Amino acid sequence: MRYLLLLFFFSGYSQMVNYSGVLTDNAGLPIPGASICIRNTTTCTQSDIDGNYSIKVRVGQELEISYIGMQTQYIKITNANGTPEGSQRVQPIMSSDFANSLKQQNDTLQPTGPSGTTTNYAYPNYMQNVIRIKKDKGNVYNFINNYNQSRLYIDLYTEFLAGVPMRERSFQNRFAQGRSVNGAVTYQGPETNEPFSWGPQLSTLHISDNATPWYSGGDITVGTGSRIPVFGANRFFQTSTENKSALTARLKLATGGDLKLNLTYRSAAGNLPEVKNNDLATTLSYDRTYKKHTLNGTFNFNRFEDKLSNANFIHNKAVFANAVTPAHFDNNAGTLLPDGTPRNFSHQENNPYYLLRNTRDAAKNTALSLSFSDVYRRSNVTNTAKLLPQYSDMRLTGGNIPFAAQVAIPDYTDRREKYSLLTFENDFVYDNLGNTQLGARLNVQHRQRDFRRQYGEGFSSAADYPAMPDVQYTLAKTQDRTEAGLNLNASHKFWDILDYDDGLEIKGGADIAFSSTYTAAAYGGVSGSFRWNRFLIRNFSLYGNATARQYEPGLQNNNLYFNSLAYNLAEFKQMRNHQELFAPDVTTTTREKAYTVGLSYDRPIALNFELYQRKVADMYAPVNTGGTFSWLPAVNYEQKGLEFSASFDHPRYTHDKLNFTHDLNFTMYKNKVTGLSRNLDRIPFAGFADVNKNYIEGQPVGVIVGSVYQRDAYGNKVIGDDGFPLVAASPAVIGDPNPDFVLGFGTKANYKSFYVRLGFDWSQGGDLWNGTSQTLDYYGVSQTTAQQRDITGFVFKGVTQTGQPNTQPVSFYDPSLPVAQNRWVRYGVGGVAEDAIEDATFFRLHNVTIGYNGRVKNGKSSIGLVVSAFVNNVFILSKSDTAFANNALFNSADTSGLDYFNSPLQRVYGLSVAVKF
Repeated sequence: MRYLLLLFFFSGYSQMVNYSGVLTDNAGLPIPGASICIRNTTTCTQSDIDGNYSIKVRVGQELEISYIGMQTQYIKITNANGTPEGSQRVQPIMSSDFANSLKQQNDTLQPTGPSGTTTNYAYPNYMQNVIRIKKDKGNVYNFINNYNQSRLYIDLYTEFLAGVPMRERSFQNRFAQGRSVNGAVTYQGPETNEPFSWGPQLSTLHISDNATPWYSGGDITVGTGSRIPVFGANRFFQTSTENKSALTARLKLATGGDLKLNLTYRSAAGNLPEVKNNDLATTLSYDRTYKKHTLNGTFNFNRFEDKLSNANFIHNKAVFANAVTPAHFDNNAGTLLPDGTPRNFSHQENNPYYLLRNTRDAAKNTALSLSFSDVYRRSNVTNTAKLLPQYSDMRLTGGNIPFAAQVAIPDYTDRREKYSLLTFENDFVYDNLGNTQLGARLNVQHRQRDFRRQYGEGFSSAADYPAMPDVQYTLAKTQDRTEAGLNLNASHKFWDILDYDDGLEIKGGADIAFSSTYTAAAYGGVSGSFRWNRFLIRNFSLYGNATARQYEPGLQNNNLYFNSLAYNLAEFKQMRNHQELFAPDVTTTTREKAYTVGLSYDRPIALNFELYQRKVADMYAPVNTGGTFSWLPAVNYEQKGLEFSASFDHPRYTHDKLNFTHDLNFTMYKNKVTGLSRNLDRIPFAGFADVNKNYIEGQPVGVIVGSVYQRDAYGNKVIGDDGFPLVAASPAVIGDPNPDFVLGFGTKANYKSFYVRLGFDWSQGGDLWNGTSQTLDYYGVSQTTAQQRDITGFVFKGVTQTGQPNTQPVSFYDPSLPVAQNRWVRYGVGGVAEDAIEDATFFRLHNVTIGYNGRVKNGKSSIGLVVSAFVNNVFILSKSDTAFANNALFNSADTSGLDYFNSPLQRVYGLSVAVKF
């Protein structure tokens, strides 16, 4: 650290010089438009029409001079007088044939003189780009080079990804379906509808010669005989694949127009059977610049189809059904029995393949947008006007299919949402030579949402689903909003305040807005910021900003997973997304205040340190009132944090062909709910009715609430008369999913056109709820229950209900007692939630990439080629063996920190190729 401080000190006060030069070629002709950059920085300038340039540079730095068709040259500044090392002359790249032609001075055939004049320089480098010569009416010859013609650029891109499941769960394969009956552990087959795997050891059973609808190769009976096959639950997951192809074409017209086209198509298969999706994206734009105007027109079309969406939690339900299946039952041996009902090990549970092959859960989204803009520039004024019409059509279908386990009334929903938005923006900027800037921005919008939902239930057979429900309902609602906002802003720069060449920029702004859904009055906000460059020390900056603003909620909340809050874990198989959240017809604005102060230092290591605070009032949340959810302003909270980043480019080695770049980012924050409206003690916003994330006054945002053990005044568990801990009557806070800090680190090495990149991230602290493990224990299919079911004489630490130390020994699974009284089944399908809390800390090598980015010669021309091979989620070290904090429940960001039969994490292998013509 001492070395770094000294390094900062001396580089901060190293001497700056103004360095000037003239660029010429071998013929002594000037080179206009060459790029002159301080090496390894973004400080650059260009040579003028006579080859002159000037740039402020520090002693010891190098200049990198480049020009199309010429070799890059380097100049090192060695003293305060700006004396360089190396040549200022940029050498042209010439073919051997052209060089030889210059040497042939004794040609016998001499060219005739020109019949006209020319206005172009005819020096060799320029002539390399000449494609034809044209004589105009004035008897003047013009050299036409390739930059005066229409040019077509084409990029082709393709990418292939393969995802392999990782961190998969371990399942027991020693014990069969069944439970204790009359004091003995008994096998009970599929015909008994037994859901548990608390039966006898598989080694005591055999396969008979009698085929049954469940076991076509022979039934399982007590005795000895053929070995019973075991079907690993993890074979249910498959390697996911994704193919993505893109075409980008750009036509620069000789008339000055610029036409661009981008087509992207992606198709993917997920890690569950039947999971497929594809999307198409198209963008077409045209730019044309006149003397004072730049016009643009852009068209976008996007189409997305997911043939197995998670609209009714079907992904998690299928993973659940697969995981609780006894090891000896093969779900994929057939999904239907002869009577047409699902083939499963128990009618109380589902066959996962039946769910996936018969579900109608699907999503299809179409989006269309246009953009027209005009940028007007004159003297110190820039005015940008935009018109943006947008339209989207979102369709979501699905429901609980007939014969699904524990679904008494199958249902089907066809949800259709059409959304249109028309926006006009005008942004006016007056810039007085970069020192003073005044701006005004006008924004006018009209939004409309047409929502229609057809809901049906009561299907008499699978053949009727989904076309013939017994009862059908319709929910329709149209919402619209017209709003107008005006922003006025100004900035001014002050120079040489404390020292030579330091600069302070002050910015301020104010907003005022009107809306048809906010009738109280106009609302708005104010903002102010400053940035003081070269504050006290060269390359050191101090900055800060403050904002206070108001904004309305969106017309809709399309995150339907709040519906899971209406169901307990025991009702998981019945869950459906049946309620909608609409913004109130008359809204209350959310108010937000934010403050930031930061320091930055940009050489030789780029450093940035920032402190911030954010306060939000009347944030909207799904409030449950008597089983009905409403989207209401109900939460106040604040967040404080710091962010630190650093990046460093090593000096280049090995003859300028090898260099390294490092980046580090550190984030740490604390948040707290400061108030709830409507006299609410807490507002669950993600999870289930009995285990959920919450807003609770005085607690961090998103604390996890669930069932806990009963404890005395000293925190000791209270043990019941049977020797097992008792469960408290009320739930309590059991975890905080917010990490203590998150750190990311990346490094990249370049050698010529090749590169290697590594990326790491470390999340320290925070909690996650691993409810999956609790439910697997309940069913008796986990490794834990297989290893511990025979434990006897165990004494739980705690006190009796009379306050005495507990001494009552227990057996975890006593066959003489009903199965509901064993160590795990007694607490229900979700167990005791506090037992499922795990440390969310992890360290991950999240990316390794090897690539090439260069050009491949093709005769006299060359083709750009970008190739990369990469692996994501290379390895993960964490306190939890299976759950992962970033793998959110239902793939919804609100549910991070909750794991209940989430799809497994994947290690993704990828290869991408881009060709640039």
